[in-house]
Amino acid sequence: MIKKIILVRHGSTQLNGSETTDRIRGWQDVPLNDQGIAEAHKAAKEVKKYPVTMLVSSDLVRASRTAAIISHEDGIPFSRAHITQFFRPWNLGQFHGMESKKVKAQIQKYVEQTPQQPVPGGESFHDFERRFFRGLTILCRLPGLTALVTHYRCICLLDAWAKAGYQPNGSIDHEQLNCAGEPPGHVKEFDVPVERIPR
Repeated sequence: MIKKIILVRHGSTQLNGSETTDRIRGWQDVPLNDQGIAEAHKAAKEVKKYPVTMLVSSDLVRASRTAAIISHEDGIPFSRAHITQFFRPWNLGQFHGMESKKVKAQIQKYVEQTPQQPVPGGESFHDFERRFFRGLTILCRLPGLTALVTHYRCICLLDAWAKAGYQPNGSIDHEQLNCAGEPPGHVKEFDVPVERIPR
């Protein structure tokens, strides 16, 4: 069974807008900036092209605010019941707030060499994967077409899983995981082979 979902990356914040150096946001609850609000409105126009019946988002404010803007503009149901920690990004603990390009290699080691080891003050890469895929399993049981408002690393995880052939054991393409990814506010379709979601 294939379940189609719509992926939306939240809008920009003061830590990753076009006018600032990109920094690790992780579980820091940084709000949308003016650019991010504009990107959320632009995303609403893109989401409106699809017959979306429900919005679901990460509980971090940059994602839930993006979802609320889309809901208001498009008239798609969205409430507290649709907000969940499952779709938070990887908790990168000690790396929060650091310049992304300066710590990229260190973060990559936690993915490729020690995926079971938690980042100090955060979670392991495998814990992040398991949490996200548990949420995806629940989301895929929802009726209709759902739009998921989430984060850069979550979308990259799905793309890396897809590029590796949707392996039921959660194997991913590491090069894809570390790619630049889509910009804030980006909207795209994603087909989930439900029986192959890692358990």
